[in-house]
Amino acid sequence: MKIYNKFASTIYCTSKPKNEIKNKKAQEAKTNKYNLTPAKVSAAIVTSAIAGIAIGGAIVSRRPEVPNRAIEDLVSIKTELSNRLTSTIQELNSLRKNLTSIKSENEALKIQCDEYSKNINAILLSEDKPDKAIAKNILENIQTDNIDYYNIKMPEERKIINPYWIHKELPETVSTTNRADMKPLVIPEITPFGSFHFAMPYSDEIKISKVSESKIIPIPLKTTTISASYADSIKWNNDKIARDLLQNFFDGHGQTLDGVKLTFSPVLNKYRVRIEGLSTYDAENAIYLGESSKRADKNAAGNFGEGLKVSTLKLLQSPDTESVRIGSSNWKITYTIANDSITNNQSKKVLAFSLENAEKFDGNYIEFETSNLELLESLRLTLNRFYHSSNPDFKCPEFENNVIGIKRLENDAKGGVYIAGQRFEVNGDFDGLNGVSIFIKEKPPINVLDPSRDRTSLNSDHFKALGEWIGNDEKLVSNDDFPKLIKALEPYWDFRHQYNSPEAKFARALASEGGMIRFLQLNFPSNYIAYSNASTELVQDLIEKGFTICDDKFHYLGMQELNEVVKKGRAHKLLQPTEEQKQKILIMREALNTLAPVLSKKYFKPNELKARIYIFDKSDATEKELNSNTLAEAIIKNNHSKGFWIDKEYLDNTDFSNALETALHELCHKFGGDETSIFSYALTDVNAIVQNELVNNNLLRTKIKILSDMWNSLNIKTN
Repeated sequence: MKIYNKFASTIYCTSKPKNEIKNKKAQEAKTNKYNLTPAKVSAAIVTSAIAGIAIGGAIVSRRPEVPNRAIEDLVSIKTELSNRLTSTIQELNSLRKNLTSIKSENEALKIQCDEYSKNINAILLSEDKPDKAIAKNILENIQTDNIDYYNIKMPEERKIINPYWIHKELPETVSTTNRADMKPLVIPEITPFGSFHFAMPYSDEIKISKVSESKIIPIPLKTTTISASYADSIKWNNDKIARDLLQNFFDGHGQTLDGVKLTFSPVLNKYRVRIEGLSTYDAENAIYLGESSKRADKNAAGNFGEGLKVSTLKLLQSPDTESVRIGSSNWKITYTIANDSITNNQSKKVLAFSLENAEKFDGNYIEFETSNLELLESLRLTLNRFYHSSNPDFKCPEFENNVIGIKRLENDAKGGVYIAGQRFEVNGDFDGLNGVSIFIKEKPPINVLDPSRDRTSLNSDHFKALGEWIGNDEKLVSNDDFPKLIKALEPYWDFRHQYNSPEAKFARALASEGGMIRFLQLNFPSNYIAYSNASTELVQDLIEKGFTICDDKFHYLGMQELNEVVKKGRAHKLLQPTEEQKQKILIMREALNTLAPVLSKKYFKPNELKARIYIFDKSDATEKELNSNTLAEAIIKNNHSKGFWIDKEYLDNTDFSNALETALHELCHKFGGDETSIFSYALTDVNAIVQNELVNNNLLRTKIKILSDMWNSLNIKTN
């Protein structure tokens, strides 16, 4: 029995025989002598905790200089607050004990209810002699009863068809063989002495650019207007410095680190770092801030050429890095920190540089000394934070086109996001995604993502914006490819996936844009349901039945919505009863009518005990999807019982005792679902009332015993 208590008409379904009580923890608890429910207890716990924090803050934060009298007052206040805090903690512990007690009590109620059911069954199996006059009267009541409510016509299901919808097939699986021949890259560790030499593999993906040599006019040491203290305002750690040092080489090789060389050499108590690339460029690109050809290249990781200057300034901020040397072709620039020549203020330090002719070097390099071993390790790790032909995040992705790729990782390993080939932090972590790596091959428009100079760590809202950008534009992902992209993100359809996680927000944004902007409708498997407002019990019941409950945004893409599935569950295919089934329905109605005088005193209104009992077939093809294990299902509207459905096979074969328990069980669902204490209390009390009446009321016991014999004789006749 599961609760469907947040729809216009509420229905509960029974997945097991009624005399089997499920051994699960209750989600609600009966109001105890302190008038506490679990919700109130939880709220009280939180409130108490907050109160404790507030009290602690009040004590710690007040430290004014005051006269002795005021100090005495403060001490008194502190003592009072401390006592109040102690009292609050004691109350908190008491509330926790009460909550545990309530849960245990609910479990005990279920056991007690099961015992009542067994006792009722034993009473009905007793050898009391039936009274013929009473039996005749009961038979007359049954014969005059009317179940004309079976003369109803079930409405045909009408499905709205939008003429603008574009229907696409959702593939069963997605995969690619892109870069299947990729060889694993083994990057050596830095030796204990600080030595390291590694050349990234050469590949035909490298796009080398060369500039013709130009005459270099040497520039002696020249100060800039960039203050050395400006570095203090730039909150770059070693990872960000390493990222921007390597980014120039990445863009210089056509958006790959293939062919880049990285060398660390011990020099006295320091380490000389040298990074080499194959392209050449003009000296002005290393001097002028904003002088860069990358701004117009949507595939380049850089923008304004500022990363090289900023990383240089951050390196020179360290006292053991005296200079940074950058060279290419026939020139070399040396950056250092010097006195300001504009103000002649000897204490003011600024970034300075010199330009000189150099021995021809067919490529480009950057070189500096440092004692920062953590920076060396960051440089080594950053080799895998850019695209290169051996980066495993790009091997055989589930989906890839000219703009985006999705690579699922085994065992939900940590992954990352690459934008224009460069790995970005997600919530402050380069490994900030769970179970997936996403690579976007071009820089999104500034209105979608403006990473700024600092390459802002991305958060869930950034992923939402990226999903909306890609989902909205068919030029980025075609309508034919869109179902493949959605399928590649299948692990993040589930509504139980962390709601605000970057992966989930990205998938949700794609789904909503695909459905609402593109009008795409995908043929999702029937066991996938888009979430809509429902009780926890209902959701859990559907999951146990094999359904996957997905985020509500997938409804826009054509996934059936939860309330649609529930509506189908309500609309059982109505069966007309056979003669034997009709007799059993009449017997059950007469049994409830017999119990009405005692049950209507507290729990039911008289018309609720005149239950409408409908028959359905849980094995029918139309029922299998949702109701294959359902034996009975309550019909509740506005917290009133309107009767119940019962499976024909169960009705045909169960004995009277089980049938009576089923009826009482379903009628009690007006109070709540199986996992609620209010339902457990109601059902336990109802069973206790019935048991006591059967023991102490001879006439009622005789009537119910006659009805039991009539029912069981029909079983013998049928079988």
